[in-house]
Amino acid sequence: RTSIFLVSVGKKPQDVVKVLKTEFGLDQKGANEISEQLPGDAEDVNEDKLPGVLLGHNFEENNANAIASKVSKAGGYLRYE
Repeated sequence: RTSIFLVSVGKKPQDVVKVLKTEFGLDQKGANEISEQLPGDAEDVNEDKLPGVLLGHNFEENNANAIASKVSKAGGYLRYE
C-alpha cells in the first residue's frame, strides 16, 4: 500500500488540477489550493527534499502507477511512501 504526495505542478498547473479533480474527486477550489502550495517549475524541484501535499493513503501499487502517469503527463511530480 502506498501513500501519494504531489510534489510539483510543473509548467501547466491547470492540467495537474484537472487530474486532481478526476482522480481524487477534489473540487476546483480544493485542487487549486493544493496546486498553489507547490512549486511550479520542475527543473528546480528535488522530489526527495520536498514534503509535497498528501493526496491519499492506501493506494494499490498499480493504481498509484496509473495515477502517477496521468500526473506526469500533465507535467506534475508525485512522491510515494
